[in-house]
Amino acid sequence: MNGSTARLWTFEPLDSWFFRDGSPYNAGEGGQSGAGGLFPPFMPTLQGAVRIALARGQGWTWGCDDRWPVELGTPDDLGEVILGGPYVLREGKILYPAPLYLMYKPPLTKEKTLFTRLKPGDAVESDIGFRRFPLASPRLPEAKVAEDLWLDREGMERVLDGGLPAGEHVYRATDLWTEEGRTGLARDAGRRTALTGHLYSCRHVRLREGVSLGVRVAGVPGEWHQKAVGLVPFGGEGRVAVGTVAEADVSIVRAGSLTPERGRVRFTVTLLTPGRYGDVRRVLLAGPPGVPGACVAACIGKVVPAGGWDSRRREPLPLEPLVPAGSTWFFEADENLVDEITALHGYNAGDHYGFGQILIGNWRE
Repeated sequence: MNGSTARLWTFEPLDSWFFRDGSPYNAGEGGQSGAGGLFPPFMPTLQGAVRIALARGQGWTWGCDDRWPVELGTPDDLGEVILGGPYVLREGKILYPAPLYLMYKPPLTKEKTLFTRLKPGDAVESDIGFRRFPLASPRLPEAKVAEDLWLDREGMERVLDGGLPAGEHVYRATDLWTEEGRTGLARDAGRRTALTGHLYSCRHVRLREGVSLGVRVAGVPGEWHQKAVGLVPFGGEGRVAVGTVAEADVSIVRAGSLTPERGRVRFTVTLLTPGRYGDVRRVLLAGPPGVPGACVAACIGKVVPAGGWDSRRREPLPLEPLVPAGSTWFFEADENLVDEITALHGYNAGDHYGFGQILIGNWRE
């Protein structure tokens, strides 16, 4: 689209938010804990809020489908809209999910926390052939994978450069948001009584002060952004958010420095946003498509089921498997490919929903 502009949208809650995970949410399923508690949510959940806000800015209202801008697509595609993220923001700055090759020894404190990294070990025979599995270097007894940690810009750049973060650059998930259990029931409006068998449980998330959610929005004219700010429906349970638009596009951390050794370059590919792939098994073993070189090892989180809600058809979207953010692959490639590899930093293989955005770092034997 001519004149299209990319901007970072920031969403702040007025109260708690409710984002469904892949747990069953039908009568008699899911247990007492209920569904929800997912944060950050996946883009299929947020894209509706973004497109509704854009459409309202162009004069659309509920029930006036003939005024829906064709640029914003249909319930089944995004049209010309291109999304990135979502990103967890603290004081307006992006926080990064810690790469899953990073380990730390509890307790986590700002003053002193011990960290170590996982690196490819020697090849061993396994049920998936001869593979190099990651080993801690140096060893750190009782360490745990940093799957619940987030890094600020300086901390992430240190890690991508092959180093370790300082405690002051690290945040636990509980430093950023908390879960709240909720119990609800359906009412008979005429009798003003509860309906039998309609008690349900769910889990909301409440953000800490200064924490918000960011989405990069592109593909639409620049003037559309400012007309789209304000209150927007956000997630489930009738929740809303206050949307604002930054003056400039979002910038992410710089890539790690890649230094060839003996004609080869070693680098890491880390997911900044969850990855959505057609052949998940192949990606787990060989890395994301389009990355040059050979994958020699990986630190992968548990594949998570993700869905969403189709507001037009009033039904859940089918679940699909996603590779979680923070998952990392270790690669080796010819030194002549350094520029091509570095150019992949921040790339997401053209996925307009923002899935699979990658960060490039380095590793050494």
